[in-house]
Amino acid sequence: MSSHHYRFAEHENFCSAIKSGFLPTIIEHLKKPGSEVNMTVDAGRNALHLAAEAKRENIIRYLLQNGANPVAEDDTGATPLLIAIWSGDKDCVKTLLDFGADPTARSPDDESYVDCAEEFPEIQAMIKKAIKEY
Repeated sequence: MSSHHYRFAEHENFCSAIKSGFLPTIIEHLKKPGSEVNMTVDAGRNALHLAAEAKRENIIRYLLQNGANPVAEDDTGATPLLIAIWSGDKDCVKTLLDFGADPTARSPDDESYVDCAEEFPEIQAMIKKAIKEY
């Protein structure tokens, strides 16, 4: 197997581990030389974006505790917090806010995060509260 194919397989393993919430594989991957918690893994997204999309609060917490950037934007301008809002996962939203995600940011369509959370009243209330405390 060429080194390129090996790296691709490792990358796929890492993304799979994030999506399935398998923390031991994530920890192991991030210990490898050249691996970095904020590295881009797909479409400008980092591990935090993928964890938010997969509703993996435990992975989000681990990544943030290890230096993940809570305000990183993907290629479209979406942050992990916005993805967690769209996913409707209040635990992920809370953890991201606790670690400094910006509740005043705007979506790629220039909507406030409060408006983006319209379908999820509990999350919308969390965002409004976070804005007051930000």
